[in-house]
Amino acid sequence: MEAQELYVKEGEEFKPTGKFFCTKCRMTNVSKEAAEACCVCEKCKEKPRALHKVYCDECLEKYYAKTDAEEKVKRQALFDAAEEVTDYEFVWWSEACIHDVQEILDECMYDDHKDIPEFVFATKPVKFSGFDVSKLFDDFDEESMCEDFSCEEALSGCETIEDAIRAFNEANKDRTIFWQEDTTRKVRVPKDECLEDDDDNHKPGDGNIPPLRKHGVQGIDKRF
Repeated sequence: MEAQELYVKEGEEFKPTGKFFCTKCRMTNVSKEAAEACCVCEKCKEKPRALHKVYCDECLEKYYAKTDAEEKVKRQALFDAAEEVTDYEFVWWSEACIHDVQEILDECMYDDHKDIPEFVFATKPVKFSGFDVSKLFDDFDEESMCEDFSCEEALSGCETIEDAIRAFNEANKDRTIFWQEDTTRKVRVPKDECLEDDDDNHKPGDGNIPPLRKHGVQGIDKRF
């Protein structure tokens, strides 16, 4: 981008400040070089970019395409190494834990079978790990904003809280909190059964296709 130097008025004269600003976003920079590079794509060094981005639209599209391709290769390697199983609690598909592969087939009927995968990963339970009693007191001490403050010394009945939390942890130690993707086990999706199914029973928009029932959605983008 074009850069212009800032001037200050002293009396009747305008004197240069040695600082420059970008003529596109008007942001001030410490040097002419920095101002010229202000709204230029950091990848191609040529095309303009939006103020809140580091890449231009074209380079950003290439970046996401490359990232998606790399992710597909990594995922395929995991599928190739995973053990095929038929005994499972839930399956993982489309960033969610769902009941079984039949729900995948039902959902994909909307897209002419294009998105039906060959395999999906099974899931594994994540158990309740318990509350850390000492961390509870430490956090309270920090929030007090008083130097050398000790919750256990300043307050009475702390041992009662400790006993209650330990009992709570013991009572819930075998509880499953949510299910997450298990990349060591895969489940085959019977695509052929879907293709042979009676079209009259599965017409898009006829109300016969049940919505996905999701269990313990894990909202994490594993690419970044």
